[in-house]
Amino acid sequence: MKQKKLVTNKPILFRKSVWILVLFFATLQTYGQNQNISGTVVDESGMPLPGANVLVKGTTTGTQTDFDGNYSISAEGSATLVFSYIGFIAQEVPVEGKETINVTLAEDASQLDEVVVVGYGQQKRVNLTGSVTAVDSEALEDRNVQNAFQALQGQAAGLQISQNSGAPGNEGLNIKIRGLNSFGSNNSPLVLIDGVEGNLQDLDPTVISSISVLKDASSAAIYGSRAANGVILVTTKTGGSNNFKIDYNGSVTTETFTRVPEMISNSADFMTLLNQAVINTPGASANPYPQEVIDAYRNANGDPAFPNTNWFNEASRNPIVQRHVVTASGAIDGTSYNLSLGNWDQPGIIRSTGFEKNNFFLSVKSDIGEKLTIGGTASGVTSKTTGARGDGSILFNLFRVRPTWGVYTLDGTGHYSGKAFSGNDPQFPGFDEGFTRNNPIAELEVQDGEVLNEYNFNGNAYFDVKFTDDLVWSTKGAYKFDYDFYKNQRIQYDEYNYRTGEYLRSTRDPSQLTVDNVWSKQITLFSTLTYSKLIGDHDFKILGGYSQESFDRNFTRSQRTGLPSRKITDLEGANSENQFTTGFSESWAIQSFFGRANYNYKEKYLLEANLRGDISSRFAKGNRLGIFPSVSAGWRLDKESFVEEVDAINELKLRGSWGQLGNQNIGINLSDDELNSGIYPYQSTLSFTNFGYPFGSSVLSGVGLASLVDPDITWETTTVTDFGVDFNLLNRKIHGSIDYYVKETVDILRQLQVDESSGLNPPVVNQGAMTNKGWDIVLGHDNMVGDDFRYSINGNVSWFKNRLKTFGEPEIQNRNINEEGYAFQDWYMWEADGYFQSQEEIDNSPSQPQPGKVGFIKLKDQNGDGTVNGEDRIHIDGRYPAFVYGLNLSANYKNFDFRMFWEGVEGTKNYIARDPFRQDGGADVAWLTEAWTPENTNSRLPAVYYETAEERRSIAYTNSFWLWDTSYLRLRNVTLGYTFPSELIDKTPFNKLRFYVAAENYLTFQKDYPIKVDPEANGVDAYPFRKTLTLGINMSF
Repeated sequence: MKQKKLVTNKPILFRKSVWILVLFFATLQTYGQNQNISGTVVDESGMPLPGANVLVKGTTTGTQTDFDGNYSISAEGSATLVFSYIGFIAQEVPVEGKETINVTLAEDASQLDEVVVVGYGQQKRVNLTGSVTAVDSEALEDRNVQNAFQALQGQAAGLQISQNSGAPGNEGLNIKIRGLNSFGSNNSPLVLIDGVEGNLQDLDPTVISSISVLKDASSAAIYGSRAANGVILVTTKTGGSNNFKIDYNGSVTTETFTRVPEMISNSADFMTLLNQAVINTPGASANPYPQEVIDAYRNANGDPAFPNTNWFNEASRNPIVQRHVVTASGAIDGTSYNLSLGNWDQPGIIRSTGFEKNNFFLSVKSDIGEKLTIGGTASGVTSKTTGARGDGSILFNLFRVRPTWGVYTLDGTGHYSGKAFSGNDPQFPGFDEGFTRNNPIAELEVQDGEVLNEYNFNGNAYFDVKFTDDLVWSTKGAYKFDYDFYKNQRIQYDEYNYRTGEYLRSTRDPSQLTVDNVWSKQITLFSTLTYSKLIGDHDFKILGGYSQESFDRNFTRSQRTGLPSRKITDLEGANSENQFTTGFSESWAIQSFFGRANYNYKEKYLLEANLRGDISSRFAKGNRLGIFPSVSAGWRLDKESFVEEVDAINELKLRGSWGQLGNQNIGINLSDDELNSGIYPYQSTLSFTNFGYPFGSSVLSGVGLASLVDPDITWETTTVTDFGVDFNLLNRKIHGSIDYYVKETVDILRQLQVDESSGLNPPVVNQGAMTNKGWDIVLGHDNMVGDDFRYSINGNVSWFKNRLKTFGEPEIQNRNINEEGYAFQDWYMWEADGYFQSQEEIDNSPSQPQPGKVGFIKLKDQNGDGTVNGEDRIHIDGRYPAFVYGLNLSANYKNFDFRMFWEGVEGTKNYIARDPFRQDGGADVAWLTEAWTPENTNSRLPAVYYETAEERRSIAYTNSFWLWDTSYLRLRNVTLGYTFPSELIDKTPFNKLRFYVAAENYLTFQKDYPIKVDPEANGVDAYPFRKTLTLGINMSF
């Protein structure tokens, strides 16, 4: 058996560069102050206050406390330190030569609670009237994931993130807020980074300051048509204090797979099982293995002529993942800055796959006098994905080959083998093994030429003009550029008989080189004017704004065949006789105006109204304008005298909201010749035809009408109603919220089904309505035990029910159906009713779509007419989760910190049958012991039969037997860290030194099925999901 090796792709030069950079910046530290003061800042209950400000009075020198409330600052012995924190009364403490100053801050009832980022501004959390969830960014920093969305999984009620692949750089994330809103368009939320649309996966979690999830129309309506699927607001970190600081976050991680199907690697067992399938199938077109061949394998005692190949082991490895992030931050003369450089290097578990990215982030903010603030951010990412498909084809190939032959031929020539017996074996003359499959290791090794390189840049600049304390003008411009370069080099190779070295065939004939170039740019500009005024007990705030956005994208694909050598990596070196080129370009623009008005009376009665108007180029004149209003109100009962007297209630607020959102995205699949029909679907498009048009003595090609259109299509409209309650109880030790919502989307954009004989693409129309109703519940508990131990427990649970309200005629799509009164894309298939136990039972049962077989699945006759046909298919629940939940546990004891995060999904079902028993290739070990036999009639798998591929994919398999419950509870992350106390590092360059160990996905509870499948995987062939073990370090200089 092949020995696995630890694999790392990390360039030595980069490792050296990181440490040189760290050491260089460390030498910049100055020690000219009189003394170093350190300590801890806590609240009245003893809970540490992370992010509290510590300032040397009368200077611009300051710092902030860390997650545990610890700080360290240099100051003169005669100085005074000012401690402040949002919602608490500032406190001044003279140094007086002390080296340790611990401070307890008291709550300030006039500024109670933290500030939450909302659309185009901020609000105190207690004054929010919309449904907004703030995610603790501290929980993201130690998560060993390359995409920050993965770290958000299960962190916020109503935010559902699923992952259908473990492929590095291509995890297949599906992100939704409170269900679906449209039929085919992307249901992912709008992601805004510092107010501008961006890619969360491009940011390292260490540069994220806060994340807010806007879930209802009141909180999201300010973004109008862009916010129909909800909004995720990400705020990045700025420089902060004047102290120059270097932070380094690094980790190394080992990866193994969580749960994958286990294929039969014992050749004798496989041959015996295959022969049984042939016996069970009279007239099977197959060559059973002679008993002498089976005996030779079973008695081989390691003879390489008779291998037992575990193809998954041959293709897999134990990779080492590395992450390095260096951050420099500080401030100079009123200008703060934050510069971050990062590298992520992840070789894949499957050979010839992997992902590496390098990213930078820069934030600058400068106060010019008291009236003007200018600033901006810039971020960039370069990434390389190897084996870029990551779509299951890799495992599909691994599971389609038999264990009876090895990777390379037995003769030592290094040729790829294709089967063990082809009729010319001198030991077993005349025996042909039958099916020939591509060698999956050859596929992987030849696939080295498949690479996706991505280059992304985001930049923005802004200014804020403070005319008065009440009137502020803000303007921001942003530019986003993405470029993808994809190259797929598929090289021809030969396969040989494993045992004899006999030539069998050539694959990939001819060789092929495909090159894709995709670039896009997005330009955004918005400006707001904000007026705030407090008149007695009446607090007013009015915001008005304008924005415009344009988007351009260009795609080209070129393809040639006949590569003479693997070393030829450019199209120029390929054969030009058989070449193919296609491409398209698209552009759209949108202009918007918006406004918001907030009012509160004594912070007791809260009102908010939003209005947004969008003008989109994607609709015809007369239909381009969409108006999206929203209103919300809140009542803080804790401000009422009859509640203030209840000591157990610290905060209690009722809130409700109503609003409308729009959507301009059309969910259709376009062919290349449809050009811009998906961008401007109200316009008819032309297509090049293959018909000849006589012109004089010549016959020329031409163009013809490609699509039908509806010129009156317009916006989808989503109306959201939300009722919620927020509470803080028992001296703020218990806190949470409960929300109930109803979302209804009408005038859904969809592509009609038309008679194919027309030869035209169907039109896009406004037809359909869908509702989502659900609950979001959040509950948390924080407490301090003694002076050294604190803990917190935070949980969330959410569920929704999706229903098609209006659709038209039912639309069946393979195993799914769209029908009014049921969920969108609901499961729709025959119900399995056990196995046929005898031929007599088959003869006395309703006729099946295909002839019944003893030991095979029996389909239920739902209407009792004696025949199982299409009318007997039924809706089956499980297309969407019954509920999803998350549980965060954290604790701190002295210098130790511990965090545990669980995430769960209940009630989902996934159809896993893709060639359930692959007798023409490999087979899962479960078929050896779990298949039906006359002695095992209560089996968990049906009997094995030798069928054609068409029979295996037929309706006989489209039934509920293969629809498995994929509910799970998974330990997403557990982290244990230790921060060295300040007295141990005072004499070192470090301001902070922390080590931690973390594990991801190491424990999963799920239903036990005979074939091992990860509950998140999109079928048995999905790229293996990973569980990881990480050793990390955080250092500050």
